[in-house]
Amino acid sequence: MIQKWVDNCSKTHTQCAAMARKFPTNILPTRVIDLGMEESRLHVVDTNGQQGRYIAFSYCWGNGHMPKTTTSDMPQSHEIAALPTSFRDVIRLCRLLGVRYLWIDCLCIVQDHQEDWEIESSKMLGYYSGAFLVVAANRSPNPSEGLFGPREPCSVVEPRRTAADDGIVYRRFRPHLAFDQDFSSSSPLDRRAWALQERLSARRIIHFYENETVWECESEVACECGALTPSNQRLEDDSLSLRRTVSFTSILAATKEQCFIKWSALVERYTFCLLTRDEDRLPALGGLARLFELSGLRLYRAGLWREFIPRGLLWRVKNPLNVRRPVGYIAPSWSWASLVGHVDWDLCFAYRLRYPGMLLDCETSPSGPDPFGKVGGGFLRMRTGTWETQLEYQPATGFMALACGESAYFDINAETKTSMFYQYQMVKCILVAEGSSVPGQGPSTLLALVVREVGRKAEIPQYARIGLATLDYTRLSDFSDETVVII
Repeated sequence: MIQKWVDNCSKTHTQCAAMARKFPTNILPTRVIDLGMEESRLHVVDTNGQQGRYIAFSYCWGNGHMPKTTTSDMPQSHEIAALPTSFRDVIRLCRLLGVRYLWIDCLCIVQDHQEDWEIESSKMLGYYSGAFLVVAANRSPNPSEGLFGPREPCSVVEPRRTAADDGIVYRRFRPHLAFDQDFSSSSPLDRRAWALQERLSARRIIHFYENETVWECESEVACECGALTPSNQRLEDDSLSLRRTVSFTSILAATKEQCFIKWSALVERYTFCLLTRDEDRLPALGGLARLFELSGLRLYRAGLWREFIPRGLLWRVKNPLNVRRPVGYIAPSWSWASLVGHVDWDLCFAYRLRYPGMLLDCETSPSGPDPFGKVGGGFLRMRTGTWETQLEYQPATGFMALACGESAYFDINAETKTSMFYQYQMVKCILVAEGSSVPGQGPSTLLALVVREVGRKAEIPQYARIGLATLDYTRLSDFSDETVVII
């Protein structure tokens, strides 16, 4: 079945062929696993720019023992029989498909060498888009579980007998993923942030779920039981529609305005996913950021794009009780990446917006070789209206709120119960946008960042974002123009 899907894609999908011409598919990664040297052993080899077909593996690391390449044991060679079950399964699949080379991150990236990790992780878009096929172990929480598991037995039912059914004695019913499972919660891999990037970067990918396999490429989605067809490509989860929204073809054909909408949808989905290490929050999305840059977006700034900075600042935490600050510095406070939690841009799309301020500067400092990876600092300087107000304790909720009675969405509600915030503490509202919810009518709402002063540099106050406020438009007279720096 997998061979049939691959052959059909290779021979009939013009959209997939166009993508293969635009993005190299015959250049091997820096290191690959060579399965052709010995039947019972694998060897990790340097490719030195060699060409060839390879399969890339997407899987959950889990907490168990797993072979890794380190500086002390290079070059790597392993007995295949001693490898985790998922690794053995994907090796067998490679050989059945006639593909000699395999890429698995834990073996092909030197795990205790920071520079090698940063360089190789910056190439993820090319590695997954260039693979002949990506194999995803969706059902497995760790490599020891394997690609395959016990399945629910098919139900056998006797159909109603009609003249048209003459000769049919039984019909078999197999539970279909699209209707019987929630894609995002039933699969361990689909909740992982790195796996989302791997999935959306792949030109073709085969998913191994609990009850069936699912095929995705630029042109088609199909499944083992046949329920997913060109006219019926529905799953309970939105990841298939996201794949169509954030496909190579759709991004490269999109306008800049459409790209912002696609990017915000991608980040909303991405922040719903999980990471083992907070420091991977930007690197695990870096490959897809590279793809958006190819569409014409420029100047990537810690998860936002400079030309859409005013609109990009209007993200909001979906559940302030289920969010936290990351361990260590990850991004400036104005970036969604400065928090670990699910965000959206719903307020941004709820109004027809006008941006009265002026962005003067917005910079971030990469902390490694990848401009789409980790950052060591950043600031935003803008000239706009500001309004000083106070925090006030709300006994009904146990949290702080704006004393003026206006609505504010604090990024982390739990922080407003700590010593960082106190009764009548002064904060500022930084005007970002004026919004109208009714077409043809003037603005009715002001959207403003809520910030607090966190220090001074050369006597100039520096502020950090703590939330987003929606204010009545009549408040505009309380604002006065000021140049502010947010870090």
